[in-house]
Amino acid sequence: FSFNYRFQRKFLFYISSKTSEIVSTVSNYSASSISKHFSIPLDRILIAPNAIDESKKIENIKLNEDLLSSKFFVYVSRFEPRKNQHLLIKAFNKFCKNNDKEYKLILVGYPDLNYPELKKELINAKTDQVYILTDTSRDELNWLYKNSVASIYPSHGEGFGIPPIEAIAAGGKSYCSNNTALLELAEYVNGTFDSYNVEDIEKTFKEATKEIDLDHQANLRETVIKKFSWKKTAKKFMSSL
Repeated sequence: FSFNYRFQRKFLFYISSKTSEIVSTVSNYSASSISKHFSIPLDRILIAPNAIDESKKIENIKLNEDLLSSKFFVYVSRFEPRKNQHLLIKAFNKFCKNNDKEYKLILVGYPDLNYPELKKELINAKTDQVYILTDTSRDELNWLYKNSVASIYPSHGEGFGIPPIEAIAAGGKSYCSNNTALLELAEYVNGTFDSYNVEDIEKTFKEATKEIDLDHQANLRETVIKKFSWKKTAKKFMSSL
């Protein structure tokens, strides 16, 4: 984040945390960070996790026909440096050179902050292998999650990280970074990796192409849907009022 963004938010967040009767956040990592930087006792911070909407029947798919019949990986997030799309593309290109070149990589999201590294990698990538999708409907997003080889989420830092568990809930495979709040999702996804290591991300692409135990995947999906429920989160938050 820019200096101005960090300076303004640090001041505003600090004032808010000191004047609020209830301080709430979405993960243990975020709670620990708030406690550390704003000197608030951990037992005063309510953790009410983010949740997902259960994927039901998928309809109204209006995606490119070329994508509908392709083998592809997907990454869902807005485009900014900490989201690390540029290393994902670099690792994907290495994976394609060493494996089947027919795979595609789909990035779903919008540009958010200045990100020259991503522009550079997009120029270097083959136009028929890396796609950017915007204005994607919920049905289309769930279809992408479910029908992808895997969702791969290489963010350098998150306060929670919804896309990795959204992918599992939609019926797909999911891999994410092993840092910040994403570490708390490790038991709910198919695997984790070092987001700063291109070789480790490339290995994850390869790992994702292997067959998986369908019963294990079904159990993982059921666990995610039960664990990350908006109803449970609402009850927890309401109990603090």
